[in-house]
Amino acid sequence: MYILRQPEQFRDTLKLVDKDGREQMVEISLKITPDMIKSYRQLQVKLHDLQNDSRAAEDKAEDMGRAVYALLSLLFGEENTDTILRFYDGDYTSLALDIFPYISDTIAPALQADVKRRKAQYKRRAR
Repeated sequence: MYILRQPEQFRDTLKLVDKDGREQMVEISLKITPDMIKSYRQLQVKLHDLQNDSRAAEDKAEDMGRAVYALLSLLFGEENTDTILRFYDGDYTSLALDIFPYISDTIAPALQADVKRRKAQYKRRAR
C-alpha cells in the first residue's frame, strides 16, 4: 500500500497576559511545507544580514521591522501577528525578547524535524 500524507501542521497556543492580568489566547496553526521552510530560511538570513549591516540602527530600523513582521506573519499568520503587535503596543524590544526564544525553542525544532523527515523520505524513494 502506498501512503500519501498531508503536510505536517504545527499547532500551539500563546497566552498573552497584560499588566492587569487579562488573558488573550493566540491559536497558532502552521502548515509546514517545503515552500514555507524555504521562506522561513530566507527571512532568517535576511534578519541575520540586517543585524550585521554596518548602517546605523536608525537607518536599518525600517528594513528590520519589515523583516520581523514578515517572519512573524509567516509563522503566526497576519491576524495573529497584528494581535501580538497590539499586545506589545510599540515595545518591540520586549516583543523580540519574548517571541524569538519561543520561535527558536519551539517552532524551529518542529521545522527542523520536518526537514529531517522529508530528507529521509526522499532517500527511501531514491533507492
